[in-house]
Order: sequence, then C-alpha cells, then structure tokens
Amino acid sequence: MMPRMQQASNESCNNFDPKAMPQRGFLMKHRQRPTRRAWSKDDVRDLRAFAKAKLSAPQIARKLRRTAGAVNQKGMVLGVRFRSIRSGRARY
Repeated sequence: MMPRMQQASNESCNNFDPKAMPQRGFLMKHRQRPTRRAWSKDDVRDLRAFAKAKLSAPQIARKLRRTAGAVNQKGMVLGVRFRSIRSGRARY
C-alpha cells in the first residue's frame, strides 16, 4: 500500500488535461526586443559631438536611445573614444 501523499499526487496526475492549461507564456508579459536601426548621418554627428563633450558610452546610449554595446561598436568603427567610467581607479 502506498503512503497517503503519494497516492494523492498520483490521482491528480491521472486527471491532468493539457488542453485545459493556457498556452506557454500566456500569463507572462512579452518583453519587446530592440529593433535594429541603421545609423543616420545625424546619429553619427551626435555621437561624435557627445564623445567630444567627454560623455561616457552608456550616457551617449541613453541620449541616442540605443544600447551601450551599439554605441561602443560604432565608436570603435569610427575611431571615436569615450570617457572611461572607471575614472576613479588608481593609475600606475
């Protein structure tokens, strides 16, 4: 004879109806993925201006409404350097 807990769980498994369950992800809010946008001439001009004003890549990303990785990548392609966030570190 089975213990009472195992017996109860087996009964509930026998009554399982997968069609009665909502589809996967039904209750979760879908997070919108960022879309790819080409860099316009105005975006590149603003990127260079912000870098010249000594802003960091994450700060520029917020202003341009892009990811920090996209700003870093475009800066590397253009040869633009940004202010380092780690300015408080000791330098040898």
